[in-house]
Order: sequence, then structure tokens, then C-alpha cells
Amino acid sequence: MIGMGLAHNVYQLTALRLCQGAMSGFQAAIIPMIAQGTPVERSGWAMGMFFTSQVSGTLLGPVLGGWMSEVMGFRPMFFCMAGFCFVGVCALLFLKEIFILSLRLLLLA
Repeated sequence: MIGMGLAHNVYQLTALRLCQGAMSGFQAAIIPMIAQGTPVERSGWAMGMFFTSQVSGTLLGPVLGGWMSEVMGFRPMFFCMAGFCFVGVCALLFLKEIFILSLRLLLLA
């Protein structure tokens, strides 16, 4: 994101956006992980939340991005998104999941 904010011409921006798109193809990998990592009775809810958030981002992204580019301009918008990406990476690295075995799993073992 920071590189996109520092791009000097449309060709650099296009190349960086293509790289971003090539590295963000996680949907095919995440669907089995969601199905495997949630209990059977909650798997429909988990998949629904995933797809709802994905569609919401697709619908709201252009609206909010257009508004932000009008208010701030394009370069500051990319730096703002880089900050959000940094917060997400920090959450990924430093937040730990607490795993609690359910009584049902203990009885099956």
C-alpha cells in the first residue's frame, strides 16, 4: 500500500495493483479452513459470515474509497490503508487464539 502511495505514474500504480491482486487470492484456501475449523452446527453461520463480509467489502469498497479519495486525495488514502494493513498484521502476529476443548469432544475421544 505504501508503494502505491509513492507511485510516480500510472504504470507503476498498475504494476503494484497487479502484484497486490496476485498475492491476495486466499478465497479458495480459506473455505476448507473455515469448514474444518468450525463445529458442524456452526459451519453454515461461519461460511455465511465469511461470504457476507466479502460481498460487503465489494459493495462498500468503491463507495468508501471514492469518498476517501475526494476528501483526502489518492496518495494519503493509500497511506491510510497501509496503516489499516499494519494493524491487521499486528493482530495476526500478536493475538493468540484460546482453544477450549468442548465436553462433547472429550467424550468422543
